Amino acid sequence: MSPTLRRWKLSDVAEFHAGVIESNDHLAPFMPWGRSSAALSLEERTPLIQKWIDDFESGADFHFGFFEGDHFLAVIGLHPRIGPGGLEIGYWCRASEARKGHTTEAVIQGMEIAFAMPEITHVEIKHDVANVPSGRIPEKLGFIKIAEVDREVLAPGETGRGNIWRLEKDEYLQKF
Repeated sequence: MSPTLRRWKLSDVAEFHAGVIESNDHLAPFMPWGRSSAALSLEERTPLIQKWIDDFESGADFHFGFFEGDHFLAVIGLHPRIGPGGLEIGYWCRASEARKGHTTEAVIQGMEIAFAMPEITHVEIKHDVANVPSGRIPEKLGFIKIAEVDREVLAPGETGRGNIWRLEKDEYLQKF
């Protein structure tokens, strides 16, 4: 069975919870919510997944899980926070699944969803310059680095410098 990007279901909460707990040390350096999220109980995590479901249904934000069967591999978000015509792609991978190509594949599937939306003309990926694994994905997928900017330090591994990568819809259509 090939891994698939899909919308979240409440029945995913336990598997997601296990992935967050397992990935605490992996996430905390670059995800400001990493330590506090790892401290949540299974019951406390349910409202987060429900919010992702509700946001998706309202079009406010689009969160997906990348699964192989029922096994959670990664998270992808398509976030409408970069202005008209654009979506920011955010992602993280379960620690035990890192460096297996899952996040790259999930981003490819996320781009397919994003660029199927007629109003979307470009997608961007942003990450701290110290988060080298996150930077490999846009580079590998042909995104263009459009800026290195100052950014607020929100997690212990961050430097305060961030990269912004962009892929235009016409470039996506030529490459994929």
